Amino acid sequence: MNYRNMPAGQELDRLVVEEVMGWSKYIEECDNGWILSGPMYLGKWSPSTDISQAWRVIDKITGIAEGYMFPVIELSDKVYAGLIHYREQIILDELIVADSAPLAICRGALIAKLNKENQP
Repeated sequence: MNYRNMPAGQELDRLVVEEVMGWSKYIEECDNGWILSGPMYLGKWSPSTDISQAWRVIDKITGIAEGYMFPVIELSDKVYAGLIHYREQIILDELIVADSAPLAICRGALIAKLNKENQP
């Protein structure tokens, strides 16, 4: 799946919940998004549009994908999220470009998870 071009919204939020956060058993669809109920969160979940929820995604992905840093930089009208692997040397694995920080973070988190799964 091409995560680089996914728009913010329900589908991206669902993928982040299931693939990155591992909370699939706590998620329920509602009229305009997702509701999480469980020990870690209660309420509407929309990390692709809510920066406070996107920071939770960064916390999670840096724990899952050991050896990765995730800097987020805003320049002009775009936001850049770098996915940097720093095991033996610093390598820029991906540069994610988006219109907002939450969107860049969610796209990058999914790519980091996929990269981690494909490592030998």
